[in-house]
Amino acid sequence: MHKLNLSLLLVALTPALARADALDKRRLPAEVRWFAHLDIESLGRSTLAQVLREQDVDPLAEVEELTELGLDFQRDLRSATVLSFGAPEAEPVILLSGTAKLDGAIAKLAARPEHRLETLEGRSVHAWVDGDEAFYAWVGPNGPSGSEGRLVVQSSSRAQLALALAVIEGKAPNLAAAEKPAIAHSPSVGSILFIATTTELPGLDQLEEASAIVRLAQSVVFDLGEAREALYADLFLGTKTEEEAQQLQAVMQGALAMLALMQPADPASDEARALREFTSSFRFTTQGKLLRVDFDIPVRLLLEALTVLRGGEELAPPATGSGKPGSKDPAPR
Repeated sequence: MHKLNLSLLLVALTPALARADALDKRRLPAEVRWFAHLDIESLGRSTLAQVLREQDVDPLAEVEELTELGLDFQRDLRSATVLSFGAPEAEPVILLSGTAKLDGAIAKLAARPEHRLETLEGRSVHAWVDGDEAFYAWVGPNGPSGSEGRLVVQSSSRAQLALALAVIEGKAPNLAAAEKPAIAHSPSVGSILFIATTTELPGLDQLEEASAIVRLAQSVVFDLGEAREALYADLFLGTKTEEEAQQLQAVMQGALAMLALMQPADPASDEARALREFTSSFRFTTQGKLLRVDFDIPVRLLLEALTVLRGGEELAPPATGSGKPGSKDPAPR
C-alpha cells in the first residue's frame, strides 16, 4: 500500500535534519512510555542551521513529497512529536503541528481511493484502509478555537488515536498534571530534539558498544539544542542504584578518554587542539541514581574543530556574534 504519512516522513528525515513550537506535556498521556519531540522552528532559526545553509547543506531543505502536497517544510511545519503509551506492543501516535496549509495537504490525501471518513467516539476522522493495513488521522486547531494553526494526530490504531485525543481534549490524565510523572524532565530553552523514555529503547541492545549503557540505564533523557550561539546536548541516564550510576559514568568517561588518546603526535598541531576542544566540552556528574552528561560548545568552535578534523574543508561560521560560550536557560524540570 502506497500512502504518504506526513509525520512519519518527517521523523525519518530528522537525522538528516522567537516562536518555537515547544513541547506541551498537556498533550501527552500521564502513562507515556517514551516520546520524541522535534522543534522544527528552533532548528530553522539556529546558528548551526544558518551555517549549514551557507555551506549548501540545508537541514530544512525542500522535500519533494511535501511540495506535491502544497507544503513548505520550513514555513508550514512547526513540530513533530512521536509517543508511545499503554502496552509495549501498542502502536505509536504522532502529533504534527503546522499552519492551516495542512488542511490542503490532508484534502489531497483524502482524494486517494483508499480514503474514507469514519466516526471515532463522536469525532470525524480520516482513514486510509487498504486490505489489512490502515491509518487514521484527526485534524483540529493547534490552540484555542479559531487558531490559524493546525494539529494533526495520527496512528495506525483507532484505539490509540482515541486515547490520545481524549488526553488532548482534557478527558484523560496528562503528563503535565500527573502527581508523580513517569517522565519529569522538560526541554531546555532552545531545544531542537528532545527524547525521553522510561523503558528500554528498541534496537539498542543490538549495539555492542552500547551494551553496558543498555544494561544499566532504566530511563533515558536526551536534549539537543542551541542557546546563545552554543550547541548543547544533555543526557540523563537513570539507574537502579547509585553504584550503577557511577559504573555508567566510568564506562562513558573511559570511552571519551580513548577518543582523547587518538590525538596526533604533535600536541601543538591544529588537529590536537581541535580534538582537545571537542573532548573538553563533555562533563560528567552523578547525583544519586542519576548520571548526567553535558556537552556544550560554541558553534564557532565546533565548526572549527570539525573543519580541522575533516582535513581542512572549510565550514565557516557566520560573521555576526561573538561566538563566546553561552549558558542555556533550562526550563523547569
